Amino acid sequence: MVVAVFSVVVWSAFASSYEGQAFPEQIGWTRQGSGTALRTVGEGWLIQEIRGWYDPPVMNGGDHDSYLRHISEYEGGAFFAEWRMMSDAPAGEVDHHNGAALMVMVGGPVTYHFNMANGLARLIRGYQFPGLYFLIEPEVPHTYRLEVFGGDWFELWIDGTLAAADVPEDVFPTADALMSFGGTYYMSGHTTRWDYVRYGRIPVDGSGDYDSDEDVDGRDFYFFHECLSNARPGINGGPGNDAGPGCRFADFDSDNDVDLHDTATFQRTFTGGQ
Repeated sequence: MVVAVFSVVVWSAFASSYEGQAFPEQIGWTRQGSGTALRTVGEGWLIQEIRGWYDPPVMNGGDHDSYLRHISEYEGGAFFAEWRMMSDAPAGEVDHHNGAALMVMVGGPVTYHFNMANGLARLIRGYQFPGLYFLIEPEVPHTYRLEVFGGDWFELWIDGTLAAADVPEDVFPTADALMSFGGTYYMSGHTTRWDYVRYGRIPVDGSGDYDSDEDVDGRDFYFFHECLSNARPGINGGPGNDAGPGCRFADFDSDNDVDLHDTATFQRTFTGGQ
């Protein structure tokens, strides 16, 4: 994990972040499911052991362990969700909406349901569209990013590479929008590891303001510093490297990378505070 100024980063301006350093229900998520999944938190990872039908003490159809929160505050704006995780769930779990899943959804037709297994991922984005499947490298974490621009356009990025883009079925987010992440059993037990789950308003390019709260402070530095590193899939910072869509806010000079030139500008833009 990248060394940063905060052990837990979570706020409610125009971006929120779960960084895997506490159980989600301790920082505002609502836990749902059977409540029997074995969980640990350590070194910035939430680890869920999702057990099967006949594994004591489950014996009720398998574990379901997920976390929910409302995201109505992002109604009408350009919205992103970004998460980094890995799962050893068999690929067959994906077709049954199981394995590890992250969903941003509303009560109407628009549902961005993304679920992942070991080597395979799938996006369902509404009732009238077929699921989109993506082969991913097994047994390693991957960075996923969904960007939704109202009812005009959406993009899905996997490890900094554009994987899908199209016109959505309808406007998103809306006033009844929800978001959840977690793991579910269908036929096989598995272990899912969440590094982080982040979401909010897409920040202005070159602003340095990750959380779109109209200042540049320590919370923004947490993510700016990460954009300087090339140690994580989907974030490939440094001179001459495209750091990916999640780091456009840190590219002050609009040269498609994040480097020491951008660091100098960030320091001049810094307003202080947390």
